[in-house]
Amino acid sequence: MLHEISTVLMQKGPSVPDAGLLHGKMGLVIFFFHYARFAGDKSFEDHAMELFDSIQQQILQEYAVNYADGLAGIGSGIEYLVQYDFIEADTNDVLRDFDRTIRSAAAHGERNDISLFTGLSGLGRYFLFRVTGQRTDNEHIGTLNNKMMLIHLTDIFERLHPFMKEPEIEDVLMFLYAMNQTTIFPVKTGRLIKLFSSCISWPSQDDAIYKYKRKAEAFYSSKYHAYLSTSKPDIASGLYGGLAGLGLYVLSKLDKRHETWMKLI
Repeated sequence: MLHEISTVLMQKGPSVPDAGLLHGKMGLVIFFFHYARFAGDKSFEDHAMELFDSIQQQILQEYAVNYADGLAGIGSGIEYLVQYDFIEADTNDVLRDFDRTIRSAAAHGERNDISLFTGLSGLGRYFLFRVTGQRTDNEHIGTLNNKMMLIHLTDIFERLHPFMKEPEIEDVLMFLYAMNQTTIFPVKTGRLIKLFSSCISWPSQDDAIYKYKRKAEAFYSSKYHAYLSTSKPDIASGLYGGLAGLGLYVLSKLDKRHETWMKLI
């Protein structure tokens, strides 16, 4: 099955129009780096780098900022690949322009969308990736600015709390739980976790994370069984519910060391 998925993605990858993480080429890059490590075959790593190079060419043009399809997701993917030793790079250098553009969007952009995929929670996910890497330099001005943006987003979420619906509250809670693992703004973060948790049926942080993982597991399990059906549906290529995500789901079942990709969804 993995061979079949990789073959299809090798054929379809170059023609995927979207460069983004969840629906485009960046998700394929994540799959091929993991599959190269799993299979011990450098040719898949080479293919991942070819796709990565094409992404760099695409984003020289004006590009969306959001997490699902834009710079926040692509930048998170790059930071992920460096953190897990798939590629060597100084992300403070590589992502300097990403930081600047995404900070501007977080500070001055749309306030009506709080979601992970297209809104402020997704920008927060990017900044969390940026400040929690093993190679993060806490004295670097870019890191300090990114931490300030996390504090700024936390303030925004507190102000918008009365107007949020449950799906938005879930996305914000997952952001706050991740914030709680850092040393940034700990007292206020803890207070907001209690405030947001009281609004939905997630009585504790452990329950919330478990529920989130189970929801993701059920989603990919349904895609897996659909793929195994006799109809073999022609599903999309991307990370979120597409062939790249399905391949990573299978990989993580075969080898739990590959479960780290779930941090991206």
